[in-house]
Amino acid sequence: MVALSDENMGAEERARAFFMAIAVKPGTEFRGWIKGENLSKEIIGAIAEVVDMSKEGFVQFGGLKTRGFGAMELEITSIKEYSTTPFKLKKEYVGGELDRFLRECREAYHRVLGSRE
Repeated sequence: MVALSDENMGAEERARAFFMAIAVKPGTEFRGWIKGENLSKEIIGAIAEVVDMSKEGFVQFGGLKTRGFGAMELEITSIKEYSTTPFKLKKEYVGGELDRFLRECREAYHRVLGSRE
């Protein structure tokens, strides 16, 4: 992992110095989220395909070398859909419902890929 230190900043923003560069230990878990607006089922299906590829070791983490620090596995734990007027949670996909929704999205994505051949 490479972190930038605010303590070592020069007079200008671009003058930051590297603070540390250490390898991430196997099994380290990172949590985060992806925010998207008006994503179609096809786009969600494409994201689900990347998640599937990560389980096979095709998603690499980090820099420094051409292949990064190693493979990382992604997981989709929920998808939340919000209405805009008024802004509120409209639907949350989790568990079996999430699996069904992601399957529909993958199928929509594959249809788009098939239509271009």
